[in-house]
Amino acid sequence: MIPRSKPQNAMDCPLVQYASGHTKFRNDRSARSWSGLVGFHAECGVVPAFDHACTAAGYARIDIRHTTGRDQAEIKQHWYLGEELSIWPVTGGPVAETVAGLLRRRTAAADAGIGVAWGNGERSRLAFRGWIQGLGLVQLGVRSRMTDYLLAALLRHTAVCDVADTVFRREVGFHELALPLGVAAEEVPFGTNGHTVAVWPLVARWPEPVTAEHVREARCSPALLDTILSFWPAVQAWAAGYGVRDNGA
Repeated sequence: MIPRSKPQNAMDCPLVQYASGHTKFRNDRSARSWSGLVGFHAECGVVPAFDHACTAAGYARIDIRHTTGRDQAEIKQHWYLGEELSIWPVTGGPVAETVAGLLRRRTAAADAGIGVAWGNGERSRLAFRGWIQGLGLVQLGVRSRMTDYLLAALLRHTAVCDVADTVFRREVGFHELALPLGVAAEEVPFGTNGHTVAVWPLVARWPEPVTAEHVREARCSPALLDTILSFWPAVQAWAAGYGVRDNGA
């Protein structure tokens, strides 16, 4: 007998993006000059509950200039979340060590709560959903070369979970430890054929070596664990549709 399916709601949530230095922003709406943005940000006015949470947490609003083609620009207001972001990833972790490997195992990646896409003529995209203390559930997504760096951060988190296994003497879930993301210590050249630009990639900010104290400090509370687990079916439903419909970054 084929078991009857239970429909899951692939709910929307705020999209957090990472700027590597080439996104243009300004703090003051009256300012004429724009600067390169480095760090995490999310658009204002999309999810009211998220706006309220950012206001309560004291995050600053900034203007970001988006290029829309034909030298035209669109200015949108965003929350600037800073250069460091601690997030409990609602995922089982990566099922491959490369983006190409994730694409070949897209169904397994979706089952693990990771969205990956790379259509014809498009840039690669990689995303997962996670919990940020004080802000709630968000979606973190990146494109193009930054997908390699986000995947590397997730793989680093996998290695830390291996350390946690020995500390807690059991298999520790990927979601049980907060993943500390941040800006790399040095700029990296992106580009080919002599045309390169310097960018600030994102990395996992786990120390080396990781100690028992580090993993204990990153471990989520029982109450938070219950909250994270409550999102799991919806996260898997979202990941299964990633790349099929418009899922943002």
